[in-house]
Amino acid sequence: MGKAKISESQIQQGIVGLLSSLSRQNNFAFFSVPNERLLKGLTKKQAIIRIQHLKKMGMIPGCSDLVIVHKEIAYFVEVKTPTGKQSDNQHNFMIWVNACGCPYVIVRSPADMIRALKGWEIVR
Repeated sequence: MGKAKISESQIQQGIVGLLSSLSRQNNFAFFSVPNERLLKGLTKKQAIIRIQHLKKMGMIPGCSDLVIVHKEIAYFVEVKTPTGKQSDNQHNFMIWVNACGCPYVIVRSPADMIRALKGWEIVR
């Protein structure tokens, strides 16, 4: 028997737990952007209507899963499984935020998140 596959949701929950424990002591804020969760359980017609409405409200296809704010800088975090790939929308979002001067990272585990936080000098 092989290893059980871990979902993006499970990885993100672990990362959110980590960020929750580190955020106040390291003076950063973070939040999730649950774009894909807003369409679960809808018919195709309902999903189209909801997407149109959400886009009018500012939803951006491909927006990162998490945003960290520290010392006036926004950091964008995309959570993926060990074999997960960015969608075209996610890749385009990454290019856009990088052009705005904001860091973007793909993480696949809480350990990846720690490395990113250290690299950004948010934690030691």
